[in-house]
Amino acid sequence: GSEYNKLKKFVSINGLKNVKFFGKISRNETLNLMQSSNIYVSTSLKDLTSTSLVEAMISGCAIITTPLPGFKDAIGDAKSLYVNLESKKDLINSLSHNLSIYINDPLLREDYAQSTFKESIKFNHENVSKTLERFYKKILFTK
Repeated sequence: GSEYNKLKKFVSINGLKNVKFFGKISRNETLNLMQSSNIYVSTSLKDLTSTSLVEAMISGCAIITTPLPGFKDAIGDAKSLYVNLESKKDLINSLSHNLSIYINDPLLREDYAQSTFKESIKFNHENVSKTLERFYKKILFTK
């Protein structure tokens, strides 16, 4: 998107390795990449019902995201790291710090990834269907 050149420059200036930019890719490619990833980062302030967050949880990624209600609701009781939104500088510093934590502590990263995977079970079709059924019964049969 519009931030591509800035991000490439940031990666270069900071000597970051293992950062890849894929551009627009197909849905299947996205899911395959997610399943081969260890860490998922979303600093979105708008898409608070992110399907990609749930896909990352199901794929067993350790999560770094914003502490906004939609993301926190999806993550639930799972372990994850959050960025600080007080300022742009705080966001960048907290993101860098959280990435360092996951990169330098693979056991913690794996523990958090397993935690989000377990929490993702609430999003499987059967559980969602049961939740919707209870919701509709409550609406239809409550006087």
